[in-house]
Amino acid sequence: MLLFRRMKDDGHGQPACGPSARTLGVRQEGDIAISEDEKVEPGTGGMSVAIDTPQNLPEHRRPPEHAGWGPDPVWQIDEADLPATLTFRRDPDDPSRHGFVEPMGIMSLDEYQEALATSRGFWRRT
Repeated sequence: MLLFRRMKDDGHGQPACGPSARTLGVRQEGDIAISEDEKVEPGTGGMSVAIDTPQNLPEHRRPPEHAGWGPDPVWQIDEADLPATLTFRRDPDDPSRHGFVEPMGIMSLDEYQEALATSRGFWRRT
């Protein structure tokens, strides 16, 4: 299954990494549940992605070439190319359009951000 996300380009043809909604990463608040000891786990949220088509991204997150008005390009990755430390889960509130790239197991927030960053070579600009 193809997963899509809008992200800034790092200037070298890959998605920029970082803790924001516009990069390859998650925000400290709101994207995933973080325990008091800075741990994250599956089933608690993660990096948001659209499923199957860029048209499943909200209009403000799509650039004009994808019938939107967002400033950032859209990138895609095949679910099979996610590193073994990550997993994809459909959003139970919108399972046909939205999902999360989550940690495969319990890990620190820093380890999770690094796992997301290791996938950057597999993302392709659409």
